[in-house]
Amino acid sequence: MGPDGNLWFTESNVAANNIGRITPAGVITEFSVPTAGSPRGITAGPDGNLWFTADNGMGEAKVAKITPAGAITEYALPIKNPQPMTIASGLDGNLWLTETNNPANKVARVTPTGAVTEFHVPTGFSGPYGIVVGPDGNLWFTERGKGRIGRLHAAVDDERYVLHLASAFVPSAITVARGQAVEWKLEVEAAWRRGCGCRACGSRSAPRTPARAARARSTAALAKGATRSSPC
Repeated sequence: MGPDGNLWFTESNVAANNIGRITPAGVITEFSVPTAGSPRGITAGPDGNLWFTADNGMGEAKVAKITPAGAITEYALPIKNPQPMTIASGLDGNLWLTETNNPANKVARVTPTGAVTEFHVPTGFSGPYGIVVGPDGNLWFTERGKGRIGRLHAAVDDERYVLHLASAFVPSAITVARGQAVEWKLEVEAAWRRGCGCRACGSRSAPRTPARAARARSTAALAKGATRSSPC
């Protein structure tokens, strides 16, 4: 939700290339992004504006802010073709975003004035995607390419892995639950969806063996430094 009490969203189709605002009553207003491209993630910033990522599909990417009145300012990301995805507002007063493409493979910090600093994810081709501020004040992000959850300590720029998921899982979105745990959405490969027979896969065509059950965990959480998984 924006600082104005409205909801804000991105219209990522290149033909649209808009930022949308929708009131609680359902009234929608669209704002055209100045540079042609595809806006993606969006979040409320610490400066009272909305911040979003955008990519023109030709190697040029930006992070941008839009005021509640609809004025847009864009800032270029330092490298070519980083494919920025999601963005979150950190407790340090900065914005944090993921750069999922290789060889980018980074998490970037953006100040409210548009200064960008990038941090390499230790494992190559990890595909950082979703990002959120955890209850511990650190940045937590998913790695679609390697089936991992990573953490970046914002205060000391220390990045390390905390969980390596089973190879059948592709973590994407990540958020903080009401119980102050970091939770992420897992996308299960089609083959496991067809055969595991658990509730997460929506199929009961096959018995749930221990191996299949291990691959079919649909949610996981990390609270106060300890991992826990909900079984399928």
